[in-house]
Amino acid sequence: MATKTVKVTLTEKNDAGPLFDLFYSTNGGGSFTSSADSTNLYLPYVGASTVANVDENSHTYELKSKGVCINSAFDNLPTPTPTPTPTACRVGLTQVEAGVGGQSGACYFSDVITVYVSGPFNTTETDIYLDANGCTFAPASYYSDGTFVLDWNGSQVTRATACSIVPTPGPTATPTPTPGPTSTPGPTSTPTPTPTPGLTSFGYHSITKSFPDQFKCVWPSSSQAYQAYALIQYLTGQSSPTQSTPYFITAPSVKIWDSLGTERVDINSTGSSTVLWFYDGIQVVVEWNNVSPTGTYANGGTYSDTWGYQKD
Repeated sequence: MATKTVKVTLTEKNDAGPLFDLFYSTNGGGSFTSSADSTNLYLPYVGASTVANVDENSHTYELKSKGVCINSAFDNLPTPTPTPTPTACRVGLTQVEAGVGGQSGACYFSDVITVYVSGPFNTTETDIYLDANGCTFAPASYYSDGTFVLDWNGSQVTRATACSIVPTPGPTATPTPTPGPTSTPGPTSTPTPTPTPGLTSFGYHSITKSFPDQFKCVWPSSSQAYQAYALIQYLTGQSSPTQSTPYFITAPSVKIWDSLGTERVDINSTGSSTVLWFYDGIQVVVEWNNVSPTGTYANGGTYSDTWGYQKD
């Protein structure tokens, strides 16, 4: 009898095995013959395989457990193809904390979002994604790195603009109240203190002397990033300060007054004093380095107020 070698794979197990005898059929399963050299095959689990010598005219096989279970197999069935591991839709992307919103709001980081970009912000060839695998485009909006702003329509950039020519977001106008009837004068209330005239305010935030030569200003959410951006502009004269980039402080001294205008911090700078801003995923931070903070609020504590800034 001429023979051939076949691969036999256990396709079901139940309580059978782990030892099996192999039988083959040359008439399509009408009858089976024992394979003399294929007894006590060790197949301990589903998917386990072995080889056996059988009649070259056989095409159908049975594995008979040393118990009672029978498994049939056919030597002309294809070997299952493993499921491929998913691959990235786009490779080589860079993670960026970008300003998002309207054109001015994106440039001045009125809100911040994590995106993945295929190139720099100064070209219309850049694509913007929400995921690191580059499978999901970011929604249509303006996106900015603080130096350039991209007009993204949801599938491509239609325009790249320098933030230096984008207007700074202005304050919301306060409507003029309509005069009402004159009321009877009552007790005079104490007015809410405001920063001393001539000072520049950057909204309500906290300050702290974090190290002897380091000082920090912190805003609690990404929606206040434009305040930090504006403070960097005020301290350095940079028109479009980029996130996490240090810039030299131009003033020899900066005073930070509380809203009562009675107590302050004096921050003295040197030729190597720098300041930078960044969003850490939770809050927006302006970090002063190589400075010498002194005064009431420079004792290492954290203080929150609508501070007034004054350059000397």
